[in-house]
Amino acid sequence: MVDLIMEVLEEQFLAPENLDRLREAVRREHAQMTGKVDSGAEARRQRVARLDADIAKMEANLGLLDPENLPVVQVQLRKLRQERQGLLSELVGAEAHAPTASLEGVIGRVGDFVRAAKKADPADLRVVIQEVIDEVRLDIEMVQKKVNKRSKLVGGEVTLKSVALSSSGPGRTRRTGRPPE
Repeated sequence: MVDLIMEVLEEQFLAPENLDRLREAVRREHAQMTGKVDSGAEARRQRVARLDADIAKMEANLGLLDPENLPVVQVQLRKLRQERQGLLSELVGAEAHAPTASLEGVIGRVGDFVRAAKKADPADLRVVIQEVIDEVRLDIEMVQKKVNKRSKLVGGEVTLKSVALSSSGPGRTRRTGRPPE
């Protein structure tokens, strides 16, 4: 059962395509809850790219300048570099407070948990699982085989405790499941 839980966490929760969908869902949910979409971050990134191009062009043309105009261009170049640095600082601050920043921490902790669980002693692992996993729900299909009935696992859901996902205490519970085969 533990191997199956770790497989579900690794293949479903930690799969790159699922993580991309999870990140997008968190962004949408955050936008709905706050009523704001951070389109400013993308605008700042584009502005930084334009500034990089302008700075590179000015630096390339410094050798072509009349020495008399050099001080003026140096002042303009300094202003562009300061604006670029300010935008980069804003981006770093915005990304640190973005909902996906805490999500990345959760993803990292789940990945660490799966890697550690694969190497752990079963007795120690049982205690950790009790602290991390809130519920395991299995979808079982009963299959008639001649005389006997057999059970076939077709899916399920692992509910992680919110405390396990957040280093700062209780939060939302994340669910990960295995789709029917």
